[in-house]
Amino acid sequence: MVLEKVKIPMIRIVLVEPLYPVNLGSVARVMANFGCTQLYLVRPKVIANAEAIKYAKHARSILKRARTVEHLEEALHGMDWVVATTGVPARYRRKLKNCWTPKEFADHRTKKERIALVFGSEGTGLSKSDFDACDGVVSIPTNRRYRVLNLSHAVAVMLYELSCGRGMRTYYKTAPRHKIRFLEGLFDEITCAMPSVRDKQKVASAFRQVIRRSRVADDEIQSLFAVFGSVRKRVSPLRHKRNTMVCAMNLLPEWSPKPTKKKK
Repeated sequence: MVLEKVKIPMIRIVLVEPLYPVNLGSVARVMANFGCTQLYLVRPKVIANAEAIKYAKHARSILKRARTVEHLEEALHGMDWVVATTGVPARYRRKLKNCWTPKEFADHRTKKERIALVFGSEGTGLSKSDFDACDGVVSIPTNRRYRVLNLSHAVAVMLYELSCGRGMRTYYKTAPRHKIRFLEGLFDEITCAMPSVRDKQKVASAFRQVIRRSRVADDEIQSLFAVFGSVRKRVSPLRHKRNTMVCAMNLLPEWSPKPTKKKK
């Protein structure tokens, strides 16, 4: 493969709490190898110092343009699909509903989707809250006795597979992530308002997994808005006010669907 022809600009690399300047520079270098330019740093424990720049080689511009944010959601703005990476799948066993190898993921995505690849800290990986913010997870198959790869090596494997992957052809427009999140928030609010539902978080989590796994179409989700909105008004005594639990979980973004125009 000729590297000059490799370019995957629709991919964003997100590093959560990176620890070492060597890895930061090496990640930037790998990104340049594959024509990937979007780098976000979430609560970084290291800055792009002289050592990081040294290991970045000719990818210094990526480090200079890297954006630093405090919360993971800030780094995911505008993305269609957010995928966590882990070297220890057993840690998230109860959460692994959408778990792929890099090749499976590369073949499953669509070419026009804007994707964020989220990598955890070298020491602890992703926290539960950061992991829950992602739509799926990828784990690179390695030796069972030593599963965890170096951060830059993991980024390299992911970008290589994405550059080679065929991608999935779809004949419909998939729903953008902010609409999916809004639908999840509606469901959570409805669930919270129903006394008969005992384990509300478990039910809400199950719904999120089903929706994210289904790759729901944009027109399908628009239809669901009408139904969920109607149910929400009937079961929720607060109606237009958000439920306290939902606000705490931060599941309802500042977005609402536009009302459907009635045909004359």
